[in-house]
Amino acid sequence: MKYKLKIIIFLILFSFKAYAQFNMEVRDDGYMKLYNHIQNFYGLDDEIVNGYQYIFPSKKINGNPFLKDEKWNKATIFINSKSFSDYKIKYDLVNNIIIINVISDKGYDRIIGLNKFNVDSFSLDSLTFVNSKVLLPKETMSIFYQKIYKGKISLYRKYNKRFINLYDEMSPNGKFSTLKNNLFLLKNNEIHNINNIYTFLHLFDKIYRKEIKLFINNHNLKLKTASDNQLNILIGFCNTLISK
Repeated sequence: MKYKLKIIIFLILFSFKAYAQFNMEVRDDGYMKLYNHIQNFYGLDDEIVNGYQYIFPSKKINGNPFLKDEKWNKATIFINSKSFSDYKIKYDLVNNIIIINVISDKGYDRIIGLNKFNVDSFSLDSLTFVNSKVLLPKETMSIFYQKIYKGKISLYRKYNKRFINLYDEMSPNGKFSTLKNNLFLLKNNEIHNINNIYTFLHLFDKIYRKEIKLFINNHNLKLKTASDNQLNILIGFCNTLISK
């Protein structure tokens, strides 16, 4: 960010000097004064603004691409082992982008889409999201999973929305889908989509399946509709079982 800022300032000064030619003289400290002026104007941390200007989708589109709603939500963001808690964010699920509302020292708003490869994790209300590059050593993509349980085996939830290019009387400009989610089990540095009980059970050794199935039946659990607390209890039981 600082490097880009210096280039911009250099171009401004170069243009100014060329325009003035021999009629004016640019002082030696002109560059630093302009640089310091811009730094003081924004007063931002380079790591939190390492992204790009975010363009909101048209308001004519039915629905929105965000988790929860269109309101700004308080959050804590972790980037390169540093935490940032003085910002409000929205999580664009369609593009898998965290956007922040940065307010400069002068009170000007800047909407920035964060570089998701730099974000290790973030908390949004009571939910904690972890970057796939942190969870999976060989991961080349950058996807955020909600952490439900972390242990020898861990459970995560992935939220999804998409843009539907279906144009009708109700949505003449298209629409965003309703919020959906999928559960993923992390085991031995591999992540598995568990879309039903059968898939879930067969990720465990055969000697554990009967007890896990009995636990699920006794608690009347259904993976797709279970609450985070119910899932937390289930995966906690599974971890205890395989650790005996």
